[in-house]
Amino acid sequence: MAPPLKYFLIILGLFVLAVVGALTAAVMTFDPNDYRTRIATIVHDKTGRDLKIGDIKLTVFPWLKVALKDVSLSNAAGFGDAPFAQVGEAKVGVQLLPLLRDRKITVDGVQLDGLALNLAKNADGRTNWEDLAKKASEPEKPEEPKQPSSFKLEDIDIGGIDIKDAAISYRDDVTHQSYQVSDFDLKTGALKPGKAFDIETSIKALLAAQKLDTEIKLSAHVDPDLKTQDLKLDDLKLEVSAKNPEQQATIKLDGAIKGNLDTLLFESSGLKIAATGKNATIDGKADIKANVKADIKAKRYEIGGLNLDASASGKALPGGSQSLQLSGDVIVDQGSGKGEARGIVVKAGGLEAATTLAISGLDGDTPRYSGPLTVKPFNARDLLAKFSATPLNTSDPKALTEVSFKAQIEGTSKSVKLSDLLLKLDQTTMSGTLNLRDFATSAVSFALKADVLDADRYMAPRPATPKEKVEKVKSSDLNNTEIPVDALAKLDIDGTLDVAKLTLRGLKLSDVRLTLAGPKGAAKTASLNGRLYGGSFTSSTRIAPGARPGFAFKTSLQTLQLGPFLKDLSGNDKVDGIGTIDLDLTSAGKTVGDVRKALNGTVALNFKNGAVKGFNLGEMLRRGQAMIRGQTYTPSGEPPQTDFASIDFSGQIVNGILKSDTLDARNPLLRVGGAGSIDLVNETFDYTAKPTIVETSKGQGGRGLEDLGGVTVPVHLTGTFTDPKYKVQIADAVRARAKEEVKQQLIEHKEELKQKLNERLGPALDSLFGKKKQKQQQQNDEQQSAPTTP
Repeated sequence: MAPPLKYFLIILGLFVLAVVGALTAAVMTFDPNDYRTRIATIVHDKTGRDLKIGDIKLTVFPWLKVALKDVSLSNAAGFGDAPFAQVGEAKVGVQLLPLLRDRKITVDGVQLDGLALNLAKNADGRTNWEDLAKKASEPEKPEEPKQPSSFKLEDIDIGGIDIKDAAISYRDDVTHQSYQVSDFDLKTGALKPGKAFDIETSIKALLAAQKLDTEIKLSAHVDPDLKTQDLKLDDLKLEVSAKNPEQQATIKLDGAIKGNLDTLLFESSGLKIAATGKNATIDGKADIKANVKADIKAKRYEIGGLNLDASASGKALPGGSQSLQLSGDVIVDQGSGKGEARGIVVKAGGLEAATTLAISGLDGDTPRYSGPLTVKPFNARDLLAKFSATPLNTSDPKALTEVSFKAQIEGTSKSVKLSDLLLKLDQTTMSGTLNLRDFATSAVSFALKADVLDADRYMAPRPATPKEKVEKVKSSDLNNTEIPVDALAKLDIDGTLDVAKLTLRGLKLSDVRLTLAGPKGAAKTASLNGRLYGGSFTSSTRIAPGARPGFAFKTSLQTLQLGPFLKDLSGNDKVDGIGTIDLDLTSAGKTVGDVRKALNGTVALNFKNGAVKGFNLGEMLRRGQAMIRGQTYTPSGEPPQTDFASIDFSGQIVNGILKSDTLDARNPLLRVGGAGSIDLVNETFDYTAKPTIVETSKGQGGRGLEDLGGVTVPVHLTGTFTDPKYKVQIADAVRARAKEEVKQQLIEHKEELKQKLNERLGPALDSLFGKKKQKQQQQNDEQQSAPTTP
């Protein structure tokens, strides 16, 4: 090397060394803390706030680094002494040579530890940051134009961001709400525009009023493309947990998202969501898988391949556990206000339902949906068993084992209508419409038709307990039973139900129509009509709610065949014939007892061409007659029944007591009248029937009773509904008949007896009373011959 060049390099090296040494000496002798007061003054002049800095450290080579400790900014006036903002420590460093040489910003990292923001709104609605916002928005003095910066975004290279233990509190004195965000941590990998980086963050929040603690954790590998504005989030993991004193829940999301920040189109394939939750009685979990597409600008969202699998367990759940599966596709287009839920299948508790719904009105306040709904055949008995600890008890153990359903559904969040409804319930097919007009007011209307319905299959079997014991228990409790009128008053109902053939309590009815009507809070009316046992029936009921509910009931049964009717109803046909029954009743009260006591109205019965089975009244009278005469009675062999041509009965009910004196029953042997009362409240009788034997009777039972013709035989009915007693007072009737016969004999043979007595007793009486008799006779003759004074 040439000596001049050698010396030049030595001199240049010494110069550089001197410059570096000078810079080093400057840094070593320069103390930035000397400028804290100046910095605080500038901040105060700009904001009116006090800035405090605990310590400042500065290094120059090879990194220009600044570190601040214990920095705080005072609060706005009127918001207390607590600082508005605090920072425990802040660090940032820039590599010096690339900045000076290539004008590239290479940051080793940004560190922020212990950041705390104290935000508040006072009772007047003023916040403690609005003064800063106003000063920041004030226009500054115009400056002279500067040369465009040569810095490019891609020249920035940050080693990473590390924020630890940040916190934000907010207090609102207007709404008396407060929120706290704490333990906010954020850590990233190296940040260079257009290059992928990792991010990891977590945060905790407390909602004081709701006593709710929440925590959010997020991590992902972020891959941005600045040119195309594409963004990919791989290995995305999001966890949100919340809890209060009664319950807690956690949601975890795993998947990947890709999209474009310019077009705002995003999609995610294989997105997975897992949720768990529990309270004091239930533990639950749910897993969701789906493919999601979102066009944020167009407000169009698609969820494809949706699969939800949820389950819950706990003592509060029927059967201890329940599960739910849901699948399908969902499209929501808020731009057009339309959407679709396609191929939705729901499975729960052995029930499977499928639907495809068209959605409209998404751009308004009341979205609507419509489409077909199908429920596959299922065993409703098993389904109910899963939701109830009490076994289902029906007369037919196979009832409710074959059920299916389909309809056209149309509704909103407030109502739903089922049209073209087809329900198969075992052997019953029901069709029509069902409209729940308003969920909030329980408004419902319906028009349903059923072909054949055996209601007895679905009722509880009749108890095996002795009849007397069961009825005694019912009688003692029935009067105290409250009638649920209040629940009925809440209904808003309007509908009809037609049943072609109905079996109810053993009775066979046809062409039955039930009509219900009444708005919420107003009187409800129900009418029922149809055909049964050769006749027809109509019935109307009116129930008026209130402090003392009112009732009106009117019914009529025409040309009813009593024998088959009673046979199916009670298992025996003790009365046969054609019957007509009319009732017109009113009452009021909250309990059955109150209604009975206030019962008023009329009752009318008419039976024709029938018989009362179980006893032969003519046979009973002949037997009684033989006993009185001391004779041996030989049974006639006639059937144990009493025929009648007609029975007419009517009565008036006043305050729960039926009174009647209009019984008129006729048969070839008897004419029956009667009078008395029936206490419907206490369920007792006090009634006397008065059958009179026809004097010229040759009909059923008339033979051998000629001697009793015209005799009335009282039958006194007493006791209770469950233990009736009757007494046939035939002895009194016979004694009355004997007295009548003696009296009649005396009347018929009066002159003959007088003549015989005069013939036998006349001479003796004349000899004993002759003179007196002659004198009296003379006085009488004189009085008769005396002239009459005008």
